[in-house]
Amino acid sequence: NIAADKASNIQIFSVAFAVHDAATKTMLKDCALNTKGQFFDARNSEQFLAAFSKISSIIAELRLSK
Repeated sequence: NIAADKASNIQIFSVAFAVHDAATKTMLKDCALNTKGQFFDARNSEQFLAAFSKISSIIAELRLSK
């Protein structure tokens, strides 16, 4: 619903962790990109941690700029 609401300023950051189903990954990716957020395909724990590190740095930038 958030992705469908074009007036919303909410960004979605989605992380697929060890997800092998292409349809599920596509859904997560579309939700993120339709809100100008980001999608991360974490295939292992190292990529999972890197995704959350990137998300936290983006959120920190948003807070500092407002």
